[in-house]
Amino acid sequence: RSLQRPAQAGDVAVLIGFDLGTAEPAAIDDAGVVQPVGDDDVAGLRRALEGTRRAKRRLIVTDGIFSMEGGAAPLPEIQALAREFDALLMIDEAHATGVVGPGGSGTAPLCGLANGAPDILLTGSLSKALGGASGGFVAGPRALIEKLKAQSRSWIFTMGMTTANAATALTALKICRDDPGPRERLWRNAAHLREALRFYALACHDSDSAITAVKVGGEERARAITTRLIRSGVFAPAISFPIVAQGESRLRLQVSAAHEAAELDEAAAALATAFAETG
Repeated sequence: RSLQRPAQAGDVAVLIGFDLGTAEPAAIDDAGVVQPVGDDDVAGLRRALEGTRRAKRRLIVTDGIFSMEGGAAPLPEIQALAREFDALLMIDEAHATGVVGPGGSGTAPLCGLANGAPDILLTGSLSKALGGASGGFVAGPRALIEKLKAQSRSWIFTMGMTTANAATALTALKICRDDPGPRERLWRNAAHLREALRFYALACHDSDSAITAVKVGGEERARAITTRLIRSGVFAPAISFPIVAQGESRLRLQVSAAHEAAELDEAAAALATAFAETG
């Protein structure tokens, strides 16, 4: 929803990794053209930008970490194209904040981007790795931030976060910055879970984050597996059409720093049983 106003009539917005609807076309106000591009399709991004020569302005939107499989966006290549075509680059750090980068600062700092760059806009969530505090953030050039405050419907017509939530988010950010212990445990747990899944020959994607996606296939089987897992005490929601393409359902697993290795082993064993029973 942060997109409500950066793009206006006569502009072109190119959305990378559009599966989950990082920004719904209807949410981009009067943007002239909206073009989706695949997660890692840098060549496709170039082709899309080459078709925007007559646009007044260009906006490239990408996740830092793609939420469906946990892979990182090729940000250096995307930024190079953004500057070649004089486009504003918007990076959603919702699944990277608190997890990826120095002090949990996200993918953009990890790749050497941002740091006051005038052509980069960062968005993120306070409700994921930061302990469930509500709200989110937009960071970028002061002039653009002031414009969003004045013109963005999602800012103007949304109730402000409570003082308690603001304090919670601020404390969580300080912990991320000052204490690497929870983040290190999170990464160890994510690696442990993937190793346990592979022990049972379950196909899971390599990931640049704490997100682990396990391929299932059909929607009906995905629902059946999720039901069996819930009965086993494992919460692993299925992601199916229309969020992903038909026949490409998957389980999206997210560990936390609080999980114990034995719990992750138990979850992997439950997944193996559910897959076998629905095969």
